[in-house]
Amino acid sequence: TSNNHTNYFFDVDYSNLDLALDRFSQFFIAPLFSREYVSRESNAVHSEYQSKIKDDYRRQLDVLRQLFNPEHPLAKFSVGSLDTLANRTDDSVRDDLLAFYQRHYSANSMTLVVLGRENIDELRQMVASRFDDVALRDAENEVEPEPLFPDDFLPARVEVVPVKDVRRLTLIFPIPSVEAFYRQKPLGYLGSILGDEGEGSLLSLLKGQGWAEGLSAGGGFGGKHEGSFSINVQLTPKGLQEQQQVIAAVFAMIEKINQQGIEAWRFEEQANLSEIAFRFAEQSKPIRTVRSLANNMHNYAPQEIIAGDYLYKDFDATLVQRFLDYLRPDNLLVVVVSQDVKADQKSPYYDTPYALHQVSPVADLPDELAEQLRLPPQNPFIPENLKLKRSSSSPLKKVGLEGVELWHQYNVDFGTPKATIKIRMQSPLVSSSVASNAQAHLYTALVADTLNEFSYPAALAGLHYDVSANSRGFDIAVSGYSDQQDLLLQRILEVMVRRDFTQERFERLKEEFLRNWKNSLQRTPYHQLFGLMPTILYSPYWSEEAMAAALEPVQYAQFNEFMAGLFNGAQLKMLVAGNFEEAEAEKLAALVEAKLRSSESSISQVKAEVKNLTGVSISHHKVVPHTDKAVTFYLQAAGDSVQDEALSSLLRQVLSADFYTELRTEKQLGYIVSVSSMGLKSVAGSVFVVQSPEASVGEIKQAILDFLVAQKATLERGDLQDFEQHKQALLTRLKEIPKNLSDVTGRYWYEIIDSREGEQHRQALIQSVEAFDDASFSQAASQLLGDLNGLWLSASDAAGEASGSHAEAINQLPGYRYP
Repeated sequence: TSNNHTNYFFDVDYSNLDLALDRFSQFFIAPLFSREYVSRESNAVHSEYQSKIKDDYRRQLDVLRQLFNPEHPLAKFSVGSLDTLANRTDDSVRDDLLAFYQRHYSANSMTLVVLGRENIDELRQMVASRFDDVALRDAENEVEPEPLFPDDFLPARVEVVPVKDVRRLTLIFPIPSVEAFYRQKPLGYLGSILGDEGEGSLLSLLKGQGWAEGLSAGGGFGGKHEGSFSINVQLTPKGLQEQQQVIAAVFAMIEKINQQGIEAWRFEEQANLSEIAFRFAEQSKPIRTVRSLANNMHNYAPQEIIAGDYLYKDFDATLVQRFLDYLRPDNLLVVVVSQDVKADQKSPYYDTPYALHQVSPVADLPDELAEQLRLPPQNPFIPENLKLKRSSSSPLKKVGLEGVELWHQYNVDFGTPKATIKIRMQSPLVSSSVASNAQAHLYTALVADTLNEFSYPAALAGLHYDVSANSRGFDIAVSGYSDQQDLLLQRILEVMVRRDFTQERFERLKEEFLRNWKNSLQRTPYHQLFGLMPTILYSPYWSEEAMAAALEPVQYAQFNEFMAGLFNGAQLKMLVAGNFEEAEAEKLAALVEAKLRSSESSISQVKAEVKNLTGVSISHHKVVPHTDKAVTFYLQAAGDSVQDEALSSLLRQVLSADFYTELRTEKQLGYIVSVSSMGLKSVAGSVFVVQSPEASVGEIKQAILDFLVAQKATLERGDLQDFEQHKQALLTRLKEIPKNLSDVTGRYWYEIIDSREGEQHRQALIQSVEAFDDASFSQAASQLLGDLNGLWLSASDAAGEASGSHAEAINQLPGYRYP
C-alpha cells in the first residue's frame, strides 16, 4: 500500500501458475470480507501501527501531516488503529470496505503482469479465463487537485524531536507533478548536481566546514497533481549551530545552477549512463519484476513500460529551469530534526514533539566559501570498453597462490561486461578484543570517507565498492563494469595502506559511530533480540552497545598504534568472477597480497566458535524503551553437518506458514510473526519471533511453546500434512537458477569464506533434502524439537519480566570451532 495505489504480488513454483492465478483472481472478483476477518485484520493494522510507534520516519511524517493542507490526501493518517477502524453506530468498517471496493476496484483502474515459462498465447489464455470477470465499474478514482500546503503558509520552519539521537536539516519545496515528464526527468537532472558528492560539491563544502556528514537531493512525496523536491542534510553538532549557513550554502549552489548549470552535455551524460545501465541491466527475481512493471503500467506509455525508468529523451532547458525556479526561499518548508530543539506541540497519532516557527531570511554565504562550490565535471569513469573478453564461461577454479587463497571464474552467462571482486582479510588484531573490533569499524569508515570524492563519479558510472569490518577482519568488494575496476581496487588498497587520516576526521567519525551504535538501543524490540543472538552464541562477536563503550575512550594516538598492526598475520581469501581472465585475476591477487600482507609476519588463523546448545535451554530478558513486547526462540540444528542443515531448512519450511496463521491470524498476537533462518558459520538455526502490542512476555512465550508442542505431537503421530509439497517448495528454492552475476558470486562467496568447495555444498544440501521422506523427516524433526531446548530471548520495557540470565551458562558450553 503506497500513497496512491495498492500493489498485490506473489510468486509460486512455475508448474502451479495456472491454479494460483485462479485463486489470485478471486480476490478481486469475489472477495469475502467476512466479518470475523475484518475484525482480525483491524487488529493486525493496529499492531503494525503500534510496532512502528517509535519509528522516527513515521513520527516525523505525523508532524508533516499537521502542516499539509487538510484537504490534501497526504494529510490523512496513513496506517490505521483500533480507534480509526472502530465500528460506530450506522457506520461499520465492513460496510466502508465494501463501499471502497465498489468504488475503486474496477478493471479500468487495474494493471496486471504475469511472468511464466509458457508462451504468450498460453499466458494470455490463462489470464483471460481468470480475470475477464473482474468488474468494469468505470470507477472514478480521480482526486480533485489540492495544493500540498495551505495558502500563505510558506515559508515556514518546523522543529521535530526524534527518538534517536539524529541531527538532520531538510528543505522541502512544493512543485507541480513531474509524472508527465519521465522522459526528460528534470528532478533527476537537478538532484544529480545538488546531491553530488565529488570534489567541489555542496556536500564537499559542508564537510570541509565541519557542518555535515551526508547529503541527498531529489523528488519527494507527491501525486498526480503535485510533488515536492527535498534536500536532506545530515548535520554535525557544529552544523546544527550553523544551520543558517548550511541553508545559505544550498541556495548558493542553486544560484550556481541558475547561472551556468543547465547544459545539454550534462543531460546527454546522464542519458548515456542510463542507456548503458538499461542495455546491461541484469535480470531480477520474478516477483520484483512483476511488482515493478505493474506499477510502471500506471505511469508510462505502453511502449515504454519496461524502459521508462531509464529514459532520458529530449533535453529541455526550459523545463529544467521551470522546476529550478520553484527552489526559492519563499517556497520552502525547513524541517530541523534534533533532540536539542524545544517543542511546544505534539502530533496526534505518534505523540511526536514539535514546534512551528517562521523561517528566518536566507543569509548570504561568504564569498570565500561560495567560490569553493563547483558544478560537477564530466565523469571520467564512464566505461569505454564494454566488450566481453570471450563468449563462453569457465568453471569456478581455485588458483594456487602462496599468499592469497584465490578463486576465479570467467563468467559471461548473463551477457554483461561486468565483474565482481570480493576479498576477506582475517586479522588476528581485529578479533582480539572488543576495543580492537570497534576500531576496525572506525578504520573502514575512515577509508570510505577518504575515498568518497574519488569514488562517487565511479558509482554514478556503475562501478561500486564497499569496505566493511566484521568480527575477524575486513571485507572488500568491487562490482560493476569490469572496465577500470582494477584502478578503483588499487585506489582502495592505497588508502587502506597509507592510513593518513586526520585527527579531525577521526574525531568526527568516532562521534558518528558512538551516536549510531547508541541509537541501536532505540530499534524495535524484535530487531534488538535478533542483534543479541550472535553476541551470545558466536565468538568473536560483540554488540554495538559494547563496541560503543570500548571505542569511547580511544584517542587518536592509540588508534594510530592499532592501525600499525592491522595487517600482521593477515589471512587473505579472494574471489574474482565475471569478465576477467585468470591471468588478470592473478594480477589483482598479487596487488592485494602486496598491499595487505605484512612480509614480516607469518599467516595466523583466527578461529571462530559457535556455542552448542544441545540439551540446553537458556533464557535472557532485555529491557527496551518500547511499549511492544517481543519473544524469540532460537532452535539450533543438532550439529554442523549438511544433513543437519537440510533438516533445519525443511522443518522451517513445514512450520512457518502454520506459525504465522495460528499466532498472527488466529490468536492475533501481533503484526510481526515469523520463522526465519539464522545460521552461524556451518551451524544452521531457526528463529521463531513474535512481537505484540497487547500480550505479555509470558503469554507470547506460552503461545510459541504451545504451537511447538502441538507440532511435535503431530510429527510423532506421523500426521504431517502436505509433506511432499513442502519438500518440493524447499527444493525449488535450492535449485533456483541464479538470475545475475551478483546471485552467482553471493553463492560462491558464502561457500568460500566458510571453507566449502564452491557449489558442492549446495548440491549436497539438495541431495540431503531429497533423501527425506515423510517418516524419516517426522522422526528426525520430532527429535530436533525434543524438549524444546534452545535460546529464549524476550524484550519489554519492564525489568520484572526477566526470566533468567545467559552469561555464565553460555560460557560453560562447548562450542563448534571453525577456521
